[in-house]
Amino acid sequence: MGVRSYRDLIAWQRAMELVERVYAMTRRFPDDERYGLASQMRRAAVSIPSNIAEGHGRLHRPDYLRFLSVARGSFMEVETQVEIADRLGYLSTEEMADLAGPLREVGRLLNGLVRSLRLDLGSTVKEDSYMLYTPLAETEPMDSSPPNPVVPSPTDSPKIASSESPTANPGPLPPDP
Repeated sequence: MGVRSYRDLIAWQRAMELVERVYAMTRRFPDDERYGLASQMRRAAVSIPSNIAEGHGRLHRPDYLRFLSVARGSFMEVETQVEIADRLGYLSTEEMADLAGPLREVGRLLNGLVRSLRLDLGSTVKEDSYMLYTPLAETEPMDSSPPNPVVPSPTDSPKIASSESPTANPGPLPPDP
């Protein structure tokens, strides 16, 4: 039986469990963190399954991949915030251990979902558009050359900006005095 709903996705299910763990853990944070780190961690955790669900509801695979990319960003945000909470002494060793496994699993499942969707798309999505997380040293260098500028030919007539098009090219600038 295939995936009929986002609720059938294991990535979504595990992300929902992660939300429950983050909420339980942040309840024990100091009161002065209620609107700080605790709130930020909760929002980022909620964003993971929310974006998986929203992406699944989109009609086009590239849109789905974009939402999964946002979910992955939120996942990395939670991962970072857990480390911050640990460094600030808000988490016990047991709480860190309780979160480590589920965090790794959600990250692994998100990466697998992205990878499978990219493979389904074939060559219609650039490889680096939705690159899975890899250390910088393992990625190929990006092309840093600037794009070819559009140079108007001498026969092009200047265009006048209209009120209907605020970004229209107003033509060449007058010479400096």
